[in-house]
Amino acid sequence: MAGKLPQSDARGARGGSGAGGAGWQAEAEEDAALASYAIDRPRAWFLLATHCLLPAFILWRMLQGEGVAREDLVALLVVAAVFGFAGWSVVRELRAPGPALVLERDGFRDLRRGPDLVPWEQVMEASMKRGILSRGVKIVLADGSRADIDTSLLRIRPRKLTGEIVEALRRWQATHEAAEEAEET
Repeated sequence: MAGKLPQSDARGARGGSGAGGAGWQAEAEEDAALASYAIDRPRAWFLLATHCLLPAFILWRMLQGEGVAREDLVALLVVAAVFGFAGWSVVRELRAPGPALVLERDGFRDLRRGPDLVPWEQVMEASMKRGILSRGVKIVLADGSRADIDTSLLRIRPRKLTGEIVEALRRWQATHEAAEEAEET
């Protein structure tokens, strides 16, 4: 799945349509991207099915009773809204073509968030997120902001992705230091 991404401009934006991963095009050069990761489609479809089936089951259970109370309808609407929003998020990820995450020599792109490159020189910390409902990699940038990567629907586990990001960051630092030494001599 490695492919060549269009050249970046000074802001890190790449060519193409500018939407999510729509501008990404795989080409013959395999060395342009270090790694790319797609959405785990079976996992996403399973998650989408549960988001649709749970509200349907709750409605069915409510209709099995004597009647539907007003409070029950409000609860059902809240549950349907929460699961509907989460389901729409899964649908958006399923519709995106190409990889969802690309690690490059100069940084990484989470194409689910946009086409912008997050340069390695801005990354201060990469560690696993440790949350009940969130799985991924916590990325702290030099300006204090974060560019976290959600791995819940990716075909890679957080621990492995964290290791690959740290390794890519080390490679970038070694290359950058070697270039600085070559300039000094």
